[in-house]
Amino acid sequence: MRIPSKPTAILMAAALLGTALLYGIVVLSSSPAYMPLQDIDASRDGEYITTRGILADEGAPSYTHLVLRDNGSELAVILDSGVEPISNLTPGDFLEVTGQVEIYTGSPELRIISQSGLVVLDRAGDTELPLSLVLRDPERFSGTSLRTSGTLSSIYTYRDDSRLLMRCSTGDIWLHFGSGDIERPDAYIASEITVCGQVEFNSLMNRYEILINTNDIFNRSGGETVNASDILAGNMSEGTPVRINGFPDMGLYENTAYGSITNGSRSLSVVAYGNLSGTLEELEGKEVSACGILRYGTYSGTWKLVLSSVESKSF
Repeated sequence: MRIPSKPTAILMAAALLGTALLYGIVVLSSSPAYMPLQDIDASRDGEYITTRGILADEGAPSYTHLVLRDNGSELAVILDSGVEPISNLTPGDFLEVTGQVEIYTGSPELRIISQSGLVVLDRAGDTELPLSLVLRDPERFSGTSLRTSGTLSSIYTYRDDSRLLMRCSTGDIWLHFGSGDIERPDAYIASEITVCGQVEFNSLMNRYEILINTNDIFNRSGGETVNASDILAGNMSEGTPVRINGFPDMGLYENTAYGSITNGSRSLSVVAYGNLSGTLEELEGKEVSACGILRYGTYSGTWKLVLSSVESKSF
């Protein structure tokens, strides 16, 4: 065997080193590029990419077939045989996935071929989403479990079916409680609350709703203590949560109490719904501390307080 001379060996080693470095640069530069989910189409067939989305369907029991949604788009994600599924995934989880685009019956899918290609960035319900964001594009959040906040303003009940309307400054959405063990939060009417549930499309009513799936409802009402004279003078804004102390004078009609609370020399109209109406009737003649949301009647030209909670100040 002919042994290369020392200079030749050095040149060969340098060439090999240069090739290795060049290959490393190529490998590093060919790392998958991030692509928004809505930009993935049939023209991306064969590309190796990274994208993110909200888990809309946990798929088969083995969790090897997933569906991600974002900005109104949907993408099927397939886990290759060598990739271990994540068994505790929940609809609403925010995932980052990396894999190769494939076309199946004309639609793109993403096949994950490496364990590092499936990452949970955020768990469903871990982050509260502003109701205004959900209302802007509810289809984007369809199937998503989330927490959001707003003011409860209306009740609709038919047999065992119950819905409440939750509002924010940009719009409203119905909360669906249905039947079962979920308690209907009548006491929170006019309160700003936080709820946990799943966004779903009601095909019968042709609208998006939030299906409440837990009794964990957090009352955020309270507000500063004010006098009836401040409200009646027009010094407050509609929708403001306030607390007022005084003596109630109420009349009960079906499941709603109407009347007033006298504070100092002035009386403020109040209304209470559900179980709270019965509580007010029991407290009539006693001094109470009541919380609620201010409403202004355009036709009547008067202010009223829609109550969310009331407690006796008399012992």
